[in-house]
Amino acid sequence: AHPHHPYRSDVIESPTNSFFGWQQIEWEKFQRLANQVEGPTIAVSDVPFLPPFATTFDFIGVDRISSKEKKRQNIRNAMMRWHPDKFFQAFGSKLHPNDKAEIMTKVKECFQRINATRDIVDFDYSLEVN
Repeated sequence: AHPHHPYRSDVIESPTNSFFGWQQIEWEKFQRLANQVEGPTIAVSDVPFLPPFATTFDFIGVDRISSKEKKRQNIRNAMMRWHPDKFFQAFGSKLHPNDKAEIMTKVKECFQRINATRDIVDFDYSLEVN
């Protein structure tokens, strides 16, 4: 496994290969897979969850110095992607029964991480206003 990506051995670290870029590529692969499969075959390993060591700012593709508008836009997009109900609506029928509960638990964790980032962004900007 790659030292910075223990779940993926094929990820090459480079200045242009951010966690967000990696996750975007993996998400597109996941969507293609979901569109191609027949029946409930998607496993936990097929879903491109961001590794737990990555920051939530990595998860939404911005850093702390990005503009408020960029942060909020990316947070909205990530919340739509990882919202448990929306995820289940889009992919629920494709999830393997043995993995469905674990996948949905991880989706909820992703959504909670994004929601926490939204709270941080809102708090950071409330400090600037005061």
